[in-house]
Amino acid sequence: MTRYIIRRLLIAVPVLWGIITLTFIISEIMPGDYVDALVPPGLRLEMGLDEAQLQRLRESYGLDRPVIVRYAIWLRELLLHGNLGYSFVTGQPALQEMAQVLPATLQLSVVTILFSLVVGTSLGIISAIKQYSVLDHLLTLQAFVWISTPGFVFAIIALYMFSLKLPL
Repeated sequence: MTRYIIRRLLIAVPVLWGIITLTFIISEIMPGDYVDALVPPGLRLEMGLDEAQLQRLRESYGLDRPVIVRYAIWLRELLLHGNLGYSFVTGQPALQEMAQVLPATLQLSVVTILFSLVVGTSLGIISAIKQYSVLDHLLTLQAFVWISTPGFVFAIIALYMFSLKLPL
């Protein structure tokens, strides 16, 4: 069992590095850059920014450097300093923003896991007791539907139900 856990942890390292790299690549191939998001093209004239000022802004954020250099800096900041960057909305560090919502996220996750455990175990027991019956087949079909439906679909349905249909 110890070897299994160690092997899984060792496999997690390249997987995590791949996810980190993919995240960086996706952010790099999107049209525009950080300055374009910070100062949308439509507001540049209103703010009195010319191209030279925008270029200086890009240089101050290091956007004039080659992609591989930006990746190395980004990776160093992430791994050595835990720097995830800054929120576009609030300007606060992203890690600080995540820490603010973490308690609510954990609370929601624990409640969801407990609910799933109780409902899944109960329906599994019923299905086992009524093996090969119509009820067993319906519960099995229902389980396949729930497992194969992406989580965001359930989230949209829950938002619709709790915000529009249920008078809470």
